[in-house]
This record gives sequence, structure tokens and C-alpha cells, in this order.
Amino acid sequence: MQGYGLGESHPSWQFAHHAAHPLLGCQSVYAVLDAPGDAGGVRLSVELMATLETRFGGLIRVGLPEEARAHVSRMILA
Repeated sequence: MQGYGLGESHPSWQFAHHAAHPLLGCQSVYAVLDAPGDAGGVRLSVELMATLETRFGGLIRVGLPEEARAHVSRMILA
């Protein structure tokens, strides 16, 4: 697993096959939010997109269903 976008508003993580360290089970990632002191709150929205490579080299891109997107956005009040 490799992370990109440290300190940016659109970070991403790349998970890749590795013979010695297979991707099994659940992978967790953390984000730290920062806002100006006078901000009343912060809206956090998470978008999940995955691009999968088939054994034949084709790419399949998938994301969250529309009904699931409403459950991955939150307003955090200061």
C-alpha cells in the first residue's frame, strides 16, 4: 500500500499485489482534518473509487452506489 497527496485535499492510496505481503482482510487508513480557528465546522466527504486490473490486463473501475454516498459525508462542528 502506498499513499499519495499528503497534506492535500484529495489524498489517495494505491494497493498493489505483492507476493510476500498479500492484501488480505481489511485495510485501514486515517485522515486528519484541519480548519481555521474561526470555522464553524468542517464537512467531510469520502469518495471510494477502485480500479481493478483483471488477469487479462483489462481495467474495471467501480465506486460506491448512489444510496451509499449519503452515508459517507458528515458535518463536524467546532
